[in-house]
Amino acid sequence: MNIDIDTCSTCGEDVSKYPKPNCPACGHYIGPPNVREVSRDEEKEALEERYEVVFEMSQEDGSYSNLMALDGALHKTCAVVNVDLDFLYAFLTNDKAL
Repeated sequence: MNIDIDTCSTCGEDVSKYPKPNCPACGHYIGPPNVREVSRDEEKEALEERYEVVFEMSQEDGSYSNLMALDGALHKTCAVVNVDLDFLYAFLTNDKAL
């Protein structure tokens, strides 16, 4: 599914270069600007290209096994969210926190 990251889904405002997480016209949440930027196809393609170049370079300089170990470890990780302890306590102890 392709989502138009350049246009506010609520009002249609052009938000392609807007540096804040809310639409300047209607205030609708449009997401963090850095996440919107790296969600562009050209950014994803550039990242994939850099990723492939690093693997090629590692084969040439003898560091391929180390890179594969790092790659394997990265595939076992997950995102971490930092929250205030009071929020965490309420979230874990309140059945209606969500």
